[in-house]
Amino acid sequence: MPRSLEGAPRVLALLALLTLAATALFSRVAAAQVPKAGPAPGFAMVLGVVDDSIRRGPLANATVVVLGTNRTTTTDARGMFVLDSLLPGELRFGIRHPLLDTIGIPILSDKVQLTAGQRLEVVVSTASLSSVRDRSCARGGVVAGPAMLFGRVLEADTDAPISGASVSLVYRDIEAGDVRERVRQARSREDGSFAICGIPESISGTLEAQQGGRTTPDLPVTLKNDMLGTAILTFGAPGVRLAQLSGRVTTRVGEPIVGAQVAVAGTSIVGVTRADGTFSLTDLPSGSAEVVIRKLGLAPATRVVALTKREPRKLTVVMDAAQVLATVKIEGKLDGGLQKAGFTDRKKFGAGTFLSPDEIARRKPMIFTDLLQAMSGFRIVEASGGRVLQSTRSTGGSGDGCVNVYIDRSPFQMMSPGDLDQAVSINDIGAVEAYPSASDTPAEFQGTGRGCATLVVWTKTRLGRP
Repeated sequence: MPRSLEGAPRVLALLALLTLAATALFSRVAAAQVPKAGPAPGFAMVLGVVDDSIRRGPLANATVVVLGTNRTTTTDARGMFVLDSLLPGELRFGIRHPLLDTIGIPILSDKVQLTAGQRLEVVVSTASLSSVRDRSCARGGVVAGPAMLFGRVLEADTDAPISGASVSLVYRDIEAGDVRERVRQARSREDGSFAICGIPESISGTLEAQQGGRTTPDLPVTLKNDMLGTAILTFGAPGVRLAQLSGRVTTRVGEPIVGAQVAVAGTSIVGVTRADGTFSLTDLPSGSAEVVIRKLGLAPATRVVALTKREPRKLTVVMDAAQVLATVKIEGKLDGGLQKAGFTDRKKFGAGTFLSPDEIARRKPMIFTDLLQAMSGFRIVEASGGRVLQSTRSTGGSGDGCVNVYIDRSPFQMMSPGDLDQAVSINDIGAVEAYPSASDTPAEFQGTGRGCATLVVWTKTRLGRP
């Protein structure tokens, strides 16, 4: 994510330290990897190392910029970089890296004077973890651990910062074995940055942002003995659908998976992988989006990607074999997930049919379509290979009998008889919403171009997510 280094504020306590003669630091790299030849006649050479003082190691894949020029290079896995054929004179270096950009710390070196024929060795270090904590975390408040979560809230298509967004982290403490969910909140600053301090080093949870009636999808957050985590949350412009997503879906051994459905939650767009496992989706809204990949017999895969109209996004997904889930006791544990999904409010005011977790458990279905056998506005048709779900009310030519299906807010295409029964394990079905006609269907689940009925399925896996 490019940022202008020239205009970055100079924070003395956090500026990089430029040190000469870093012999001890260079010794960690094999001599064969360091150019032995000197600079070209009339030019200078810089051999450098960028150290990540926050995570205590080399800063790999950082972009090193010679300010005021178009000269750039990238650090290797050991944080090393080489800049050859530099003109003599006064120079200054800047470092760009997603980590540094997210926590909002500019890395600008002090100025150095190069002479013709000089071979200069330098070390650039980021600010320390304690410096970052002192700068971004207020004293006092809730402290459940020493770790921090930094992030930014941005406009997807312009990278413009969004201030005043409400950011919520819902997490469980992994090390403590505490099953209770805890909530921490922050508000984005003028530069779009936010910081949530004093959290445990090992957590599993989700992060979302809300601003002006817009909400990002839940971004999974996991820390495993980490002192610092980062995240980027983006919003797209309403009504703009110019983003593109492509990728490839494979097994663990790299074999392509054909016929997997790739859906973007919150839209009616769904694609299918080709013979080589690739897929492509167009006309997508910009912003953070949840992508769900499903294939019968395989465990669903979920990814959150930042879509933008500026350039297509690419995604590589590996799918595993589906696991048979044990029967899960309800005991009201899914109530929070149902409320967050909007099921509870739609049940109060909606015109559809709603099956709660308790109602599903009471019916004791053997397969999913057992739940729909006596549901008003729908019928189950027995066909070779399995059951087919149809609507008894949808009208309008090609729309006769059609049903739009959403699983955990992502569209699902019924391509063959029995698909719906195989798509979700009966033990993982948490709740169901059924809307017999398009006029009854909430706007967020309305497909385009067809007056179809709608079926919305919520899994326990999704509802039980923090």
